[in-house]
Amino acid sequence: LFVEQTEVNLFSTILDTPDFLWEDDEYVPAYQYTRSYLEVDDRVALLNSRLTVIRELLDVLTAQVADSNSTRLEWIIIWLISIEIVMGIASN
Repeated sequence: LFVEQTEVNLFSTILDTPDFLWEDDEYVPAYQYTRSYLEVDDRVALLNSRLTVIRELLDVLTAQVADSNSTRLEWIIIWLISIEIVMGIASN
């Protein structure tokens, strides 16, 4: 997700002004109108917000899995300690 968000914000040219507009500013109004009509800025903002939501969901799921694994390990340790206690009592 981080890679996708970085691609959109840093490496893609969709947010940059094309080079030919720097050389000839005759087409700048048409470019700005087209960019406004296609709602590029709004779409990028929406994409970023959706990627943020997905990243937060992934963080929650990762924490859930880690918690589930730690709970399972705790139960294994409890059972091993119980078995050791029973074996200690049985050997005496």
